[in-house]
Amino acid sequence: MALYRVLKSLTTGHQPGDIVSGDRFESRVLAALVKVRAISEVRPPPLSELPGWEARAEKLREIGVVTVRDFLEADDDKVRELFNYKRTSTVAKWKTEAEKWVRAGPGKSRK
Repeated sequence: MALYRVLKSLTTGHQPGDIVSGDRFESRVLAALVKVRAISEVRPPPLSELPGWEARAEKLREIGVVTVRDFLEADDDKVRELFNYKRTSTVAKWKTEAEKWVRAGPGKSRK
């Protein structure tokens, strides 16, 4: 499902700047939120464009994960197995990093 940036505070508790998956909303609600410009679709770049992610992106391509969106939606256990990790905590950390990058956008601070 597509990712959206929240532009106006929503009754769901999401605040401007939050990134949410479109599957959190019914299709008619999603369309209405876009129409009133409460949210807008985010078109995240390929993972290889994230600073320091070139090697990770190359490995993730093996399981069909190419964009930031693909990665955020990827199954944590599948990614963990690909990298031969024992726990998914590293994958969760990477997802947080990727989401912060999407939220901030290229060339901006990600802290």
